[in-house]
Amino acid sequence: MARDPKSAGVKPGAPKAKSTGEPMRLNKWLAECGIASRRHADQLISEGAVLVNGKKVYELGTRVQPNTDRITVNGKPVKAPGEKVYILFNKPKNVVTTMSDPLGRPSISDYFQRLPV
Repeated sequence: MARDPKSAGVKPGAPKAKSTGEPMRLNKWLAECGIASRRHADQLISEGAVLVNGKKVYELGTRVQPNTDRITVNGKPVKAPGEKVYILFNKPKNVVTTMSDPLGRPSISDYFQRLPV
């Protein structure tokens, strides 16, 4: 009997996690690394600001192997993004949702001081 996706906590049609070893579009990789949005990445590619393995790439839709290709933007190497961590926090009453408060009120940063940044 097949399980209902709703009961499994998975959205129907949600993208599956990709390994960074699979080929992917260069603009998507640059967006995932936080370099630029996909559209801005396309602009950088068109301007010749992106190099893959030392060669300028001008063609939109170019696929790269993130684990093996050396990718640079404006001469700076692109580093793979770190693993994302999501934290669910049930904010207590009278705690402000800012990282610092000039009035000295308790803030959510007080609860996350020991987490690595």
